[in-house]
Amino acid sequence: MMKRIFVLLAALFLCIPEAVMAGGSWTSVVVSTLRISGDTDYELVVIPAANNNDDYMRGCKTFTVLGTYTNRPAGGRWWHFWKTFGDSITREGHILALSQMDAARISKRPLNLGWIGSGFARVDPDTPCVVRSRALQPFHDEGVDAVLSFHDAIS
Repeated sequence: MMKRIFVLLAALFLCIPEAVMAGGSWTSVVVSTLRISGDTDYELVVIPAANNNDDYMRGCKTFTVLGTYTNRPAGGRWWHFWKTFGDSITREGHILALSQMDAARISKRPLNLGWIGSGFARVDPDTPCVVRSRALQPFHDEGVDAVLSFHDAIS
């Protein structure tokens, strides 16, 4: 009986690998350049705060995000066809986040840029300061405004 339960649990965890804690963070950045093409594709170059301890931006003099919008996380298996980032991660929110980043660029004021789950994916291990994003969302909580990136499934 215990062996059957163990096999069932093992199969469950193999079929649903993204059932892990999401996590996330943000750090203060200055937007150096933002190139938007179409409604949702963009290339963002930021200068992270010198003392940041962010998992992605730590050690980067500049941090480049090659992004787009899709409501489908990367890395999904064919049997996860129903997976999305959820109803709160929208195209409209992504476009609003792009406008917030552009306003920060124009005004030269700092912006909090962050991620949820594995919110960025490195393009190449040899260039850790260049990443991809699949969705952006504005975030506001307890007086803090940020733009958060999503890449892989978070639930």
